[in-house]
Amino acid sequence: MICVLLCMFLAALCQTLVATMLPMIVADLGGFERYTWAATSYLAAATIAYPIVGGLSDAYGRRRFLVAGMAVFILGSVLIGVSASIDQVIAFRAIQGVGGGMIMTCCYVSIADLFAPDERGKYQGMIAGVYGVASLLGPLIGGVLADLVSWNGAFILIGLAGLPLLFFTARTYPASKPSALPGKLDLLGMVLLALAVAPVVSSLSIGGVQSEWAAPQVVLPLAFGLVMALAFLAAEAKASFPIMPLRIYSHRVLCVALLAMFLMSLGLHGSVLMLSLYFQAAHGANATLSGALLIPMLIAMVAGGIVSGQMISRMNGGYRAQAIVHAGLFAGGMFLFSGIGPGRSLLVSEICVVIAGVGFGGAAATLSLAVQNSVPHSIVGAATSALQFFRSLGGMMGMALLGAALTRGFASRLEASVSDSLRDRLSAERIEQLKAEPDALVDTQAAESLRAGIEALGPDGPELARQLLDSMEWALVGALKGAFALVAGLATLAFVVTLFLRVTVHSKRPET
Repeated sequence: MICVLLCMFLAALCQTLVATMLPMIVADLGGFERYTWAATSYLAAATIAYPIVGGLSDAYGRRRFLVAGMAVFILGSVLIGVSASIDQVIAFRAIQGVGGGMIMTCCYVSIADLFAPDERGKYQGMIAGVYGVASLLGPLIGGVLADLVSWNGAFILIGLAGLPLLFFTARTYPASKPSALPGKLDLLGMVLLALAVAPVVSSLSIGGVQSEWAAPQVVLPLAFGLVMALAFLAAEAKASFPIMPLRIYSHRVLCVALLAMFLMSLGLHGSVLMLSLYFQAAHGANATLSGALLIPMLIAMVAGGIVSGQMISRMNGGYRAQAIVHAGLFAGGMFLFSGIGPGRSLLVSEICVVIAGVGFGGAAATLSLAVQNSVPHSIVGAATSALQFFRSLGGMMGMALLGAALTRGFASRLEASVSDSLRDRLSAERIEQLKAEPDALVDTQAAESLRAGIEALGPDGPELARQLLDSMEWALVGALKGAFALVAGLATLAFVVTLFLRVTVHSKRPET
């Protein structure tokens, strides 16, 4: 279990560690137009790996995939450290992401391998705690290592840190007895899954950021990914040993858990991005402080997962009650936050996000335990990885959906609030630019530049500048309220879904 926790820590650390290194990497290698791809490639590769490893590990056992995942992760880390271009960094981050996805899948499923159903709750809480702490410390550790030894050396050190874990995991993790070995690997399913996920992730990453949503470079990959997804489902229905067996969706608990997790992830990941913008725009926080203000929410998520797991172990059940309570807390916290306004104190905002964090963390841990303890152990890997897959997919879709809602809401509100006198002084192009890039609300220099430009228009320039900035702030706060109301709606739907959760413990710890 110590090896499992350390492996999870290392894989989760590298999801966020690159955030503080990217400016150094781009400054050294160039390629600013592909700034976010180093993070996206890891996420896409890990998302593809989840169901593949989950299904195959059911047949061949978790140990070999956990060890193989560590080896791939170490290889990717070292290759990133010797990269000579941004394209190499992106490609090798994808290799690292494959290893990270293999590790995280095996770590989550390992709870079902190592412990009986009535013991799994407290250990699932440990997994959630380690994941949360690693995600929290990632940017900090990345920045410290990059400052001390350079970004290249930081990735090489991470790879070297994985070597003793690779050795001890291979020595200590028990080999499970597979129930049935596949006669033929589902290579077609693996290829189709990669072709479905990668284009969708690419479209969601650049849509509304680097390109318009209606642009061909966004629409065409998205359409191709959806076609490949349909082809993947058709292939899985015919495969003799599918990597994502469709029969797992005949289990009511899994279907309820997948839908609830997908809806909550839709809301959570996008809201985290909007919270940072809210703290900067409404409370005048800088980038560092706005990031620090998100820490209580992350700590609350970790605490929610630990408490939920402990409660289920102590009560020897109570999945439905735990899921309903925590999903209700998530919905309630988001609903309270959707009432944001100019006069709201920072403390009240923090209390709302802490409530939501406890709810999400507790619900995620509960749903994972409910799935693992209700499906036969022969498909526990496929079922757990499906939950991870939909959580990751929901997060990516949520960021795109809420980002689009925020952008559209701000543009429409600013268009309606700009006075006729100001509209007569500014060109249509300048107003469109302000609608697309409200950087004056979060950047002091941009605000001063905008104010100076408006004040130079004439004697009434200072008053017009004040009106414009007030209109922009009103439009942004209104757009944020609308986006958080959408999150609250998604969370409420997730709460309703948890009402249908009915868990009958089925699985037992396998022989090793």
